[in-house]
Amino acid sequence: MALTFEVQGPTKVSIDIAGGTSYTALGYTDNSDLISFELDYMTEPILTTRMGNIPENYVHLGTIGYLNMTLVKFDQALIEDLIHAVPQGAAEGDVGTVGALRMNTDDTGDGDDFALKLDCDTTDDVYSFHKCIIEGRGIRILDFGNKPQRIGLSIICLPNQGSDDTLSGTNNIYSVSRG
Repeated sequence: MALTFEVQGPTKVSIDIAGGTSYTALGYTDNSDLISFELDYMTEPILTTRMGNIPENYVHLGTIGYLNMTLVKFDQALIEDLIHAVPQGAAEGDVGTVGALRMNTDDTGDGDDFALKLDCDTTDDVYSFHKCIIEGRGIRILDFGNKPQRIGLSIICLPNQGSDDTLSGTNNIYSVSRG
């Protein structure tokens, strides 16, 4: 896959937590901290995931993406949902599985993963990331005190899984369209 990722300037970030095609504006970036994206291609075979949090999609296809951005304007309710999401209908505060926060990478539709769109103001390009998860310190609240609050997001982007629950080399991590 050729890397055609070129996001410059202010960008509208939309999110779809439900897994369908209903995107809601999560927030906006500006020119002071541009969005970055990096692809990681596996060079050594992964023999086990027992001691790590390696998503199945990465093990099978050998590619994973890292998307980093800082939101200067954001929807507080959606940020709260990302921070406090609990898997499989458990109550918030219940003891759960380590790494379960937005970490479900199957196609069961239980809402643990999400889709993301980047709509660039300076171009007509729309970048769609079909299967995203947040782990660890993926959400950071920045600039306390007299500065405007910003949200730092570190998102893991996985290959898009086909509707028949199979993975193939033609599955992509993101797609680009003209808006």
